[in-house]
Amino acid sequence: MYSRMLGAVGLFSILAVGCVNTTRHANSIGECSPGQKCHIAGILHVYRSTPAWSFVIQNKTHCAKIALPREVYPEVGAWDGQRVSVLGLAFAQPASDDGDMVALSFTFKEREMALGICDYGIGIFASELENAHGQIVRLPD
Repeated sequence: MYSRMLGAVGLFSILAVGCVNTTRHANSIGECSPGQKCHIAGILHVYRSTPAWSFVIQNKTHCAKIALPREVYPEVGAWDGQRVSVLGLAFAQPASDDGDMVALSFTFKEREMALGICDYGIGIFASELENAHGQIVRLPD
């Protein structure tokens, strides 16, 4: 009986170690600070608009806009609604209005993002994205 329990515990341990978890070592979005590397996880929402798309990671209480180069819009856009993790440099987003002027988008390090969704909080200049299926997109810093 004792050896059967040990065998079951050993099998469970092997199975647990083999699991992939895209949220491992992820920060809460609220813990990210501008100018620091940050790793966040949540549901990806893709908003296709002109002049730029918005990629937003949403968890239970916060959201963060993800800065991506246009070349990966179609690939990452297909992940809409999936759980993803993102690693990159956190930055403070600008205000979307300036008195009588209203901006439609902004650019951070040559990556354009639409305004109007998840504004005023943290943005992440992505260097790596991973979806729940283990697909990884690596981007230049």
